[in-house]
Amino acid sequence: QNEGSSSSSSSSMKDRPFNFYVHRASMTDESASPPNCDSIMVLVPCPTLARNADLALLPRDEAIEVYKQQFGKDMVDDVRDAVLRRLSVLEGLENLSDLILDE
Repeated sequence: QNEGSSSSSSSSMKDRPFNFYVHRASMTDESASPPNCDSIMVLVPCPTLARNADLALLPRDEAIEVYKQQFGKDMVDDVRDAVLRRLSVLEGLENLSDLILDE
């Protein structure tokens, strides 16, 4: 069952601590980022997506866009900000949000 509207999901994710996984691919594979840059991926748990069998008939990019609509921009922005805020307390990552080139 869906946890409700995107704004209530956003509030529940933003207002409580949550775990997330950070992977720094460029640490072990220098081809994962441009020279003198890093490649960091953050995986955040989220409410379960509502399955839609009709999406299997769409091209992959179109199906992804439809699934993305299940999470409002406010939720994504709030979770992104929470992750950046938590990472910014680590030495060397204080200004991480200013260093993002692409996401």
